[in-house]
Amino acid sequence: MRLLLSAASWVITLYVGVGLLGLALSKLRSWLQPATLPAVRRWPAILVLVPAHNEEAVIGPCVASIGHAAHLYPGRVRVIVVADGCIDWTADVARQHGAEVIEIPDGGRGKQVAIARALARVWHDDWDALALVDADNLLDPRFFVEAGRRLAAGAPAVQGYIATANPTASWVSSAYALAYYWAHAIAQAGREALGLSAMLGGTGCLISRATLTRLPWSGRTVSDDLEYTVRMVASRLRVHYEPRALVFDQKPTSLRVSLRQRTRWLRGHLQVYAAYGAHLVRRLPTPAALDLVLYGLYPFAAAVALLQVVALLLSGHAVSAMTGLAIGALFMAPAAPPRYWGRLWLMPLWSLTWLVPFWVALATWRQRAWYHTPHVPQTG
Repeated sequence: MRLLLSAASWVITLYVGVGLLGLALSKLRSWLQPATLPAVRRWPAILVLVPAHNEEAVIGPCVASIGHAAHLYPGRVRVIVVADGCIDWTADVARQHGAEVIEIPDGGRGKQVAIARALARVWHDDWDALALVDADNLLDPRFFVEAGRRLAAGAPAVQGYIATANPTASWVSSAYALAYYWAHAIAQAGREALGLSAMLGGTGCLISRATLTRLPWSGRTVSDDLEYTVRMVASRLRVHYEPRALVFDQKPTSLRVSLRQRTRWLRGHLQVYAAYGAHLVRRLPTPAALDLVLYGLYPFAAAVALLQVVALLLSGHAVSAMTGLAIGALFMAPAAPPRYWGRLWLMPLWSLTWLVPFWVALATWRQRAWYHTPHVPQTG
C-alpha cells in the first residue's frame, strides 16, 4: 500500500507541478513582454453546432448569445441547432431566435453521435472552423473574436474559458466553480505557457476544418472532448487555450445529478485511454504525450489518495485526514477570485464525493449509455 501511495503522490505532484510551472512562466513572460498576435488577414468562417436534447427552456438565450457574439465578429458565423431526438419545442424555439435546425428524430444517443451526424450533413458546405456550444451555455460577446483570432494565427484548435454560470446556486455548483477556476488558471493556462496541449472542454471550443479533415470526428467514446484531445496529441497537434474567449456553462446544483454526470465523465475517461492509450505511449517521450499519460493516470492516483483519507477517518485520525484535504483545498486559493475563498471549505467534501463515481465508472466503464443533464433557464 505504501508503494501505491507513493506512486499516486508522484502522479498528482507531477501533473499539478507542470501546471504550476507553466503558470509561473506565463506570469514572468507577461511581465517581461506581453504576448501579441499578428494582425488577422482573413477571419475564418465559423460553423456553430449546438447539440440539444429537449432543451426548450434554455436554447433561446443560448442562440441569442451566439447571435450577439456573431454580430461583433468580422467574419461569417452560421448557427445550427442539432435537435437530437427532441420531443419538446427545442427546434421551434431555436428557429424563432434565428438559428438553422437539423432535426434527428431517431436521436438521443448522445452528444458525440449528434455532432457526427450533423457534420455529415454540412461537411461540403463553406466553412473554415467548427465551434461547439452546449445548449445551456451563454457566450461572451467577444468569444468569436478572441477564439477566431487564435485560429487565424494557425492554431489547430482553440479552447475558451468555461466559466460557471451559477456558482452560488448550491454548494455543488460552488464546488464546480472552484474546480474550474483551478483547471483554467493552473492546468489550462500553465500548459499553454509550456507549449503543451490544453484540454478541449466539450463546449466553448473551435476546431479548424484542416484538423477535422486530418482527424475526422468519431464519437467512439462518451467523452468526445477528451477523445479528440488525445487524438490530436497522438497526431502531434495541440489545443491552444484562450482565456479571453468566455463561455458561461450551467453546472448541476444537486449532488445526485452531479454524481451521474461525473460517472459519465469518468466512464469516458476510461474508454478514451483504453482506445487510444497505446497511441499516446508510442509518442513518448514527447512532453505533450507524457502530460496526457499523467492525466490518464490522475483519477486512479486521486482515488488512491482519497482512500487513504477515508482510512484515516475510519481509524480515528480525523485531524490528519482533514489536514491533508485542507492543504489540497488551499492550493486552489490562488486560482479562485477572493470573493470565493470563503467557499474553499467545500473542497474537502467535494473531493471525497469523487470516490463514488470513480468506482461506479470503473465497474461499468464499457457502458456507452448517455445521461442527459437537466438544465433550467438562465440569463446573463
